[in-house]
Amino acid sequence: MPLRRHLLVAATALAAIGAATAPIPGDDSISSDETLAVFPTDGWRLADGTWKLPIHAWVYEPEDDSDTRAALIDAFGKALGLDDAARADPVFRARAARFLVDNERGKRLTAQIGRIEKAEPLPRTGDNGHTEAVLASTAASSLPVEGGFVDVTVRPASGGNPAVVARVRLVPPTGVSVVSDVDDTIKVTSVRDTRELLLNTFVRPFRAVDGMPELYRQWELADNAIFHYVTGSTWQLHDPLREWLAAARFPSGTLEMRHFRVTDDSLQKFFASPATTKRPVIEAMLRNHPGRTFVLVGDSGEDDPAIYADLAKRFPSQVARVLIRNTTNEPPDAPRWAKEFAGLDPGLWTVFTSPSDISALPLRRPPAD
Repeated sequence: MPLRRHLLVAATALAAIGAATAPIPGDDSISSDETLAVFPTDGWRLADGTWKLPIHAWVYEPEDDSDTRAALIDAFGKALGLDDAARADPVFRARAARFLVDNERGKRLTAQIGRIEKAEPLPRTGDNGHTEAVLASTAASSLPVEGGFVDVTVRPASGGNPAVVARVRLVPPTGVSVVSDVDDTIKVTSVRDTRELLLNTFVRPFRAVDGMPELYRQWELADNAIFHYVTGSTWQLHDPLREWLAAARFPSGTLEMRHFRVTDDSLQKFFASPATTKRPVIEAMLRNHPGRTFVLVGDSGEDDPAIYADLAKRFPSQVARVLIRNTTNEPPDAPRWAKEFAGLDPGLWTVFTSPSDISALPLRRPPAD
């Protein structure tokens, strides 16, 4: 049976069990066997001094001790074509388990900026257990800032625990922002090979592209650059990816990811190009930070060249560099580059093979004469 058919069968079974065990929406408390997680985000400042602080939370039930869930993880591994040893590997079981949690829909949460402003209600969690909102703080001068971050306390609307702290990075209005793709730009993933993609996502330890951590640290030191990682990976892998970025010594930064649930009608989204989500995410960054200089880093395996070229044309005063890692082994004079980057200053975009090819390239381009 083809791999995609295997996965479709597994997803259908998982979706049926998930529907049978789905919680009843509307409960404003979070029980001891449920988890409230929050994701780091980036805040931006408006012209009037107001800070916009995004909040992103996820409520789910891990069911770590469920025999049924353990069996589903094993079945999922079989559907991927993994042998007994691979299915028993702790790396696989830990990553797969994050896709098989019970998402808690209909939960009401509140978010409070430090202790200076009242708690604000967040939208109820959706079918995927997630809720997102943007808080506005007009008390800019008294924001509880520590090391460039503001802590926002998220808790159930009913009060009490659990109460978790969301860290919002306050991005300065000016400076250099590096927007980096992850898969096959800084992490070996092989997105063009479905089987390798799955093994590198679920089973193997994540591995950095040689030289990329050192290059990014160089930019952080020399240009005081801050980093935003935008990936086609899904939110279930946020924590493993964040831990890997730190272990590989990449500069710290926020992650923007895709929503995905293991259901028979959304399974194809796991294989889909992230273009539909990547473009609006980066465009929002450009609009939210109009005074910052942006460097867009990606690879040639999917749609990064087209997306980045379009954004460079639409935001010419902000996009200073478009850097594309050549994962498709296309020569410098390949017709694709002329087509993708038509109308752009040739000095704005660079296709590179090794990080050493661009290590001497200044991120801030000199102004035109």
